[in-house]
Amino acid sequence: MRPREPERGFSVIELMVSLAVAGVALASVATFFSQQTRRQQGQSYRVEVQQALRTSLDTITRDIRLAGACLPGSGQFVSFQATDDPNGDSLTIRSGVAKDDFSCLVAPLTAQLNSGTRTAQVTNGTSSGFTSGMYVYLCDTANVNGQYSYITSVTPGGGGGADTIVLQDSANINYFANNAAIHAVDERRYSLDRSDPTRPMLMLTVNGGTPEAFAVGMNSLQFRYRLNQNCPACTIVTLPPDAATWFLVNEVLVTATVQSVGAVRPQDNVMLTQSTRAKPRNLLQ
Repeated sequence: MRPREPERGFSVIELMVSLAVAGVALASVATFFSQQTRRQQGQSYRVEVQQALRTSLDTITRDIRLAGACLPGSGQFVSFQATDDPNGDSLTIRSGVAKDDFSCLVAPLTAQLNSGTRTAQVTNGTSSGFTSGMYVYLCDTANVNGQYSYITSVTPGGGGGADTIVLQDSANINYFANNAAIHAVDERRYSLDRSDPTRPMLMLTVNGGTPEAFAVGMNSLQFRYRLNQNCPACTIVTLPPDAATWFLVNEVLVTATVQSVGAVRPQDNVMLTQSTRAKPRNLLQ
């Protein structure tokens, strides 16, 4: 019977070769996962920029389409107010407020509201829906005048008497019965805050309140206005100069640019620009 040969182990050279091969394989795997992580991070920046851009344009164009709804079609122009600025335009968009039955929330005056006074007598039952703190527009179409204010209190008339709405600000002129009315207003102002160049923001101000950040990374916002003038090409202006020109606006062109923010590597930086357009509801007379 032959004696059993002793078992041989791995030599030092074989171990070193094995470790080298394993090291190369692990390095390749680590490099692959590192590249995938960076690629996914870069993709997440692009998705964030796309979402900010799409949400901003969708919201602005929706408000533009509602501009002027449930507001006076004559008298002082109130649907839009805007600025033209190379660092970023601003646009204030106003529409009226609708009740649950889709009728407009409007309270006609039944008695004259004298200049310097704040208590308005309105048609019985029309104050329903108005609340304390609501933003309103007091308009007298006969005098082609109006003013904004907030409501302090609302008191139903009862028994067929006139309702009472008390305003925060005194009337600036005499508002006459049957010509004047109080309109509930939804006002939204879009503007840019570039105080921090690394985090430019689209700001939204609702009903004259405190501006709040709506989208981070918005570094450019431009509005242009297509007029019902010299058509079919139609005149496009950067800013209508007066109310008469505003009434000629039949389309608003919006262009926005959004960039990625935060600790972004140069190769991951994303900047997207998109344009859209919307037709106001109640401008062209």
